[in-house]
Amino acid sequence: NAYEGLLWRGLEPDIVSFNTALAACETGMRWESALELLSALRVAGLGLEEISVNAAVAACEKGWRWQWALNLFRGLSEDLQGLQADAFSFSAAIAACNRAGRWAGALHLLRKAHR
Repeated sequence: NAYEGLLWRGLEPDIVSFNTALAACETGMRWESALELLSALRVAGLGLEEISVNAAVAACEKGWRWQWALNLFRGLSEDLQGLQADAFSFSAAIAACNRAGRWAGALHLLRKAHR
């Protein structure tokens, strides 16, 4: 995976490099890589940030993996390690529902976002 590749090259990634890689996964629709990086981020002990989880949610949404996107969003919105869902989190989760044709879920999230 990407994290092991960096370590193999003698590089020690920080939270910024992880978030940059996660954003690239979103752009490239590489949902599997995003999930691996999110897991590696936890293992590295760098701590999660909202931007990290949001990028992984968006990568899953763009990769047509709406179930994964919603599972990550639920973890975030249920106070995953002290993190809270923000406007981007809701937007990515709503987009995942939309992509899957889950209009009721999208409307539910939209209502929840306005609270």
